[in-house]
Amino acid sequence: MGYVHRVGPGVSDVRSIDVGYQQEYAARARLNLLILYVHKRNKLDMGTPYERKNVKELQKKLGIDFRVGYTLLKAITRRSYKNEHKEIDRDDNERLEFLGDGVLKLVLCDHLYQNSDDLEGQMTKMRIALENNATLASIAKKMGIKEHILMTESEKKLTGEGENKILADTLEAIIGAIYLDQGLEETKKFVREKMFWNLLQIFMAEK
Repeated sequence: MGYVHRVGPGVSDVRSIDVGYQQEYAARARLNLLILYVHKRNKLDMGTPYERKNVKELQKKLGIDFRVGYTLLKAITRRSYKNEHKEIDRDDNERLEFLGDGVLKLVLCDHLYQNSDDLEGQMTKMRIALENNATLASIAKKMGIKEHILMTESEKKLTGEGENKILADTLEAIIGAIYLDQGLEETKKFVREKMFWNLLQIFMAEK
């Protein structure tokens, strides 16, 4: 009996190839839809040309290249500004402010625990500083954050405690945005490099 030399795949082989091709095609289709969705969201999330430019300039001041600029855009959007601009389809910065407040306390306490012998005394001073809007506002001013905050014209004219609260809240929201976008280690780096020196100067001035 002679042997049959089969050229090319058999029926079962063709079916396997066909199924594999269908699965690969479906996976590629899902990936393309995801890419299209991300591109669309990124375009919408960055807001108006002014807002896109504003976010880009602020990123340079912060020294951070955000993966998702939308997160930083939310961090500088106050509720009052959103209420005046009904076309805005994004959250204001209040949730990020809440998150940033907790993250900032964690980062500072961790740093003090790792580096300070006088833990109780330093933590008490730091806690008082963090509860003082004027302290965070002073840091925000040194960083040049105010000109990037999306707020109403009446809020821009505020001074004293009103201005301090806006600056402090926004700085905390930015810290929350950094944490979400960059992670804890980058947030620690930002707080150490951008805030600790300013806090130290404030403490020294109070002595």
